[in-house]
Amino acid sequence: MIDRATRPHLRRALLRVALVGAPVLLAVTPRAAEASEGATIAGAVTHEKTGRPIEGALVIVQCTCLQAPRETTTNADGLYTLRDLPPGRYTVQVLFQDANVNKTLEVPAGAKLRTNFRLDPEFRFVVDLDGIAPTIRTDAAAVTRVDVDTIRHTAVGGLDRGHTAVVDLSPTAGRDAGGIRMGSATSAENKYVVDNVNVTSPSFGSVGATIVQEFIDQVEVVEGVFDAENGGATGGLVRARRIGGSNKWRGQAVVRLTPRIATPRFIDATDEALRVAEIADFEGQGVLTLSGPLVRDKLFFAIGLSPGGSRNSLIQSFYRRRDKDRSGGYEDCAYENGINDCAANGNYIDTVKFAEQRFRTGRFDLGWTATLDWQINPKHRLRLSGGGGPGFRRRSFRQPPGSEPNSFGTNPNVTLGGASRVASGVVNDSFGSDYGNASGAGLEYEGRALNDALEIDGYAYFSRLRNVQAWKLDDPGLKDIPVTQERDSQGRNLYDLLDRDGAVRRVQGVDQACNDAELPGLSCPTRVWLSGGIGSYAASVQDRAGGGLALTHFLSGRRAGAHQLKYGLEVDGARIRQRSAYSGANDPGLYDTCPPGQVDGGEYCYDPVTGTYTLDTATRVNNNRAIIVDSDNPDLRRALGYGRVRYEQDDLRAIATPLGAGARVPAYTSTLSSQNYALYLQDKWAIRSNLYLSAGVRWELQELRDVFGRRGLLIADNVAPRVSLVYDWTDEGKSRLYASYGWFYAQIPAVLGNRVFGGLVNVTRSYRNSDCSTPVTVGGEVHERTVLGAPTEWCTDANQSTTGLTYGAVVPRLRGMYVQRLNIGYEHEVVEDLLVGVRWQHDDLGRAIEDVSTNGGQNYIIANPGESVSRADVARQEQRCAELQDQLDAAAADDPQRTALAREANRCQFLASAFASVGQLFDRPVRNYDAWIFQLTKRFARNWTFQGSYVYSRLVGNYDGFVDRNTGAINLGASTVYDIPELVRNSFGPLWDNRPHQLKLDGFYTFDLRRAGRLTLGASVRFQSGSPISVYADNNRFAGLSLVYLLPRGAGGRLEPNYFANLGLSYAYPLRSELELEFSARIVNVTNSRATLRVDETYSFSQSRAIAGGDAEDLKHAKIQSSNAPTQFFRRDIVPKQGNFGVHTQFQQPIGAQFELRLRF
Repeated sequence: MIDRATRPHLRRALLRVALVGAPVLLAVTPRAAEASEGATIAGAVTHEKTGRPIEGALVIVQCTCLQAPRETTTNADGLYTLRDLPPGRYTVQVLFQDANVNKTLEVPAGAKLRTNFRLDPEFRFVVDLDGIAPTIRTDAAAVTRVDVDTIRHTAVGGLDRGHTAVVDLSPTAGRDAGGIRMGSATSAENKYVVDNVNVTSPSFGSVGATIVQEFIDQVEVVEGVFDAENGGATGGLVRARRIGGSNKWRGQAVVRLTPRIATPRFIDATDEALRVAEIADFEGQGVLTLSGPLVRDKLFFAIGLSPGGSRNSLIQSFYRRRDKDRSGGYEDCAYENGINDCAANGNYIDTVKFAEQRFRTGRFDLGWTATLDWQINPKHRLRLSGGGGPGFRRRSFRQPPGSEPNSFGTNPNVTLGGASRVASGVVNDSFGSDYGNASGAGLEYEGRALNDALEIDGYAYFSRLRNVQAWKLDDPGLKDIPVTQERDSQGRNLYDLLDRDGAVRRVQGVDQACNDAELPGLSCPTRVWLSGGIGSYAASVQDRAGGGLALTHFLSGRRAGAHQLKYGLEVDGARIRQRSAYSGANDPGLYDTCPPGQVDGGEYCYDPVTGTYTLDTATRVNNNRAIIVDSDNPDLRRALGYGRVRYEQDDLRAIATPLGAGARVPAYTSTLSSQNYALYLQDKWAIRSNLYLSAGVRWELQELRDVFGRRGLLIADNVAPRVSLVYDWTDEGKSRLYASYGWFYAQIPAVLGNRVFGGLVNVTRSYRNSDCSTPVTVGGEVHERTVLGAPTEWCTDANQSTTGLTYGAVVPRLRGMYVQRLNIGYEHEVVEDLLVGVRWQHDDLGRAIEDVSTNGGQNYIIANPGESVSRADVARQEQRCAELQDQLDAAAADDPQRTALAREANRCQFLASAFASVGQLFDRPVRNYDAWIFQLTKRFARNWTFQGSYVYSRLVGNYDGFVDRNTGAINLGASTVYDIPELVRNSFGPLWDNRPHQLKLDGFYTFDLRRAGRLTLGASVRFQSGSPISVYADNNRFAGLSLVYLLPRGAGGRLEPNYFANLGLSYAYPLRSELELEFSARIVNVTNSRATLRVDETYSFSQSRAIAGGDAEDLKHAKIQSSNAPTQFFRRDIVPKQGNFGVHTQFQQPIGAQFELRLRF
């Protein structure tokens, strides 16, 4: 239901749609529209053995949609064409001498299809084939269509058997820390659809769930400028189709095993004493599918089941420094590669391993799929499909404090030796399991009416993604203990930390390696240490429901040409329920201290009669908190926790004292919802038989609602034009010269609303550890304030800061993030089934949405950085401030509301200042992408297929997007580059995924051994340039995150190029009665290439400022910024380089293998 406030936006948007579409509608008036244009089937008939064209072959097409069969004969070039065919399911029959070959095809309305035949004139048996005829392209999009069962022979995707692995065949597709990226867009800017079910995560915009490839029939990757009927993505569109049934019974049973055959790769370029990596010992998977008719020619089904999992080892390794030259000390390494105790070709001190421990981890998944296809009659069909399944993952916990959705601390999220990490505390007692479940179902309708001049498409769907971290723990008590994180930039002795935690006996040899009296110095440095409980953990349920309706008119006129006029609407809604907590617990008595009739929140009481909150943290506090310890002042400790907004009053301000000290609660909980609407109109105009003009417009409306269900954000003017021109000079579908231009808007991830109107409140406090070292007596009872180094609820802390004291804000007339894209290209079928193409793609980020601060990080607003707020809106805000100031001046000094009124007046002044300056303080976000894309495609024919692409590109700017380059965190609030102007300085340069060269080669060849079966050999080769390296330092406002570009972006050089080759081999042996047994093997990274994929880019943990236009020589003179006086320029101290700068933190996966046994029936 569209409310009254939305209607003016809707009217304006519809007017825009009407204005753009008016010329199209005028060109296709009812007077000119005499009949719909029919479909065309064309192709070539060639000799199977010689490859020469066959002249005089009889081609017959039959369909229930025809009154009688249609026929023609091939010409001297072996070519045939049948035009003006109505839509339907066709049988194409070719007769020549003794040969009789039949293909069954689905022909959409107005389509141009090519289906070729190779036959042996002396073969006397009838050959029946199910065919998928390639459509003659009349659009300008870059489309990669993948037949999943066929492409598996190329070993594309390596050991990944999920359906999104084949997306890598698309030329511009790559990966960032969050998943699949395409062109200039991050992994959070694509859209994923399975049977019209939107499976994109509503929280983060990345793929919500992957499906085993045996459950998928076809995957289509759409890039470039696609039609107006598609939207919600600034990157690409990935569409998949589940397997379905037919009149023939089919099925397969698959057993797949992936053992580890190579030594895992660990971080060795560091002097950290404790390191952790998780590797897979083996993975296994089984798949069973069955399909066939329930009612012949009417009702068909397909079902599938797929259990699978892995057994992993989490390896915890312990290292000590080595006095290589026996100088009696561990010499510091020089700025350049040093000598003495430094490792060769490195600037870190050499280390050796003295102990190792292994722990069992792993995962188990159970997937399912089901489809039901009902062919009501030749003109109407329904499909009901769905799938999903639960998953369990055993891993280690004790997460470092933070709100990133996939922070992992000591838990690398890449298996099979692809990554390892410097650890942050022993993992021995912190194991447990996560639980997840992804499921969805959709209903599709396809129909034709008005004598096939009208096509009707409709669909509806529902999906649910559920995730529970720390679902089960080996020691459930770890949820009741706060986590403590200690950080020392120089490092503390591993032995001391183990001894303090009573864990020395867990590590064999640690006394001699780290605590021997004759050691020449600190031999086992540990810079970060976690102890106590598991830290942060979360749970979420993401529901998504939607649907759409589209009508396509097929019209033609003597003057207007042939038109396909399509218009429709889409509705998509999501609800995200989430809970995030820090480990810790309280005695139930904390929640039984309020007077009768009041709401007891532990640290606060709410009186519904007076509508007031009272806080009490004098003697005990909520103990769900994370403790941060800095070695420079270890007695002073910070405590991180979550607060709460005023739910009882439908008020988004934090519960706090008049002075701004917030109440801490057990967890942050919220329910957010979003609504997305779209209307589109497009016309595909066949000006001539080989010249096509497509024009359309799409209007998208995005709405986010707060935790109370009220509208928090509305963007109602996302109008995206699309236009393309295609010319085929051969007039046979063998060439395509095209140009296209369009705007593409990104759907805002729902996590954007967390801070502004999602009720997320962060409460930071501090206390002195010495104050909690002795028990306290309260009410005559003695209570311990510290147990095993962790604080209890009786260790009170004092407020440092509380967020959410005032309402979150959005600039007036916030506008959507969009990319404008231009594509120019040409492709040509130089010989039969061999396609060569080249195109140029230019992407320009038109606008971004970010949370920004104009007062040094004290307050934030959601804005379009670099775009000014109108003077009228600024004036209205200033008028509001004047009214608030008058109310404040009129309030008595003892008025209890005076403090809150003063805070609201200050907020108003901040907003007025922010609205006036947001366009000047921040540079406009820039993300420019230019790519030349060369493609060579050999369709499967004569037993082989090949696909190759080379991309030469440039990606520069000052804005990567809202995916963290290291952790994959997807959150506009977590993308801090635009939080304050200081972080934008030096940020222009080559972006993280700027890889100038990218090469992809995939193909296979099948040897037909006749009765002995088939032998297939396949290969997949990848090469890409390395990513740029930047140089970071810390910032006083965001201490510990290292966000300042000390030198201009990319000034640290570039990672080495990386490449790999995968090989595939399969042998299929025919058994009796249409049974076939196939054995397959895949070898991944056959050369065992070991390229570095990521390095530590933090140059220093010290706080500094950007050196404008600086280079490496300037680092020797860079000064530390004073944290106590950040407005001063620099201190005299030189910024020290931390020991792990430049350390390799992620490598390519080593050589791997996968074996598969498949029975088809």
